[in-house]
Amino acid sequence: MEKLRIDYRNESGGECFMELNCAVFFPCTKRDAKIVFPLAVKNCTSETIHELKQHFVNAKELCEEALKTYSKKHAESSQKASETLELIATGKHPSGVKVTAEELSTARNDLMWQKAQSRESLDEVKRNRRLISKYAENIELLEQYLAKQGV
Repeated sequence: MEKLRIDYRNESGGECFMELNCAVFFPCTKRDAKIVFPLAVKNCTSETIHELKQHFVNAKELCEEALKTYSKKHAESSQKASETLELIATGKHPSGVKVTAEELSTARNDLMWQKAQSRESLDEVKRNRRLISKYAENIELLEQYLAKQGV
């Protein structure tokens, strides 16, 4: 679902509509949901509401997949950074061979890059956790409004 269009009558009886870009607007806040979901449940077809709910479920699943991917990337980059830090601190490879000056310089550059990768992955993990939570909240709120309407 790309856009959600809600056609409704305003308080003075005039015809109005609201069109939301689903990729941008959702997941929405509770405050926005309290405005949009009752309007949608009251004025949209059950097919449209089902499609909206399915959009939330699909988006949540995508975020869960991304969470797994970024969690793995974070663990890998953190491990590499730890190993590189150990190499720099000891001045020796894990096999016990001394590190050359050139290898040490390369290791320091690699460490900066690995730490940056780790931070970026961690940021994505946190972002996806927030999105999963928000989509779950939107699904729950939509179901509550559906139950109130008896749909």
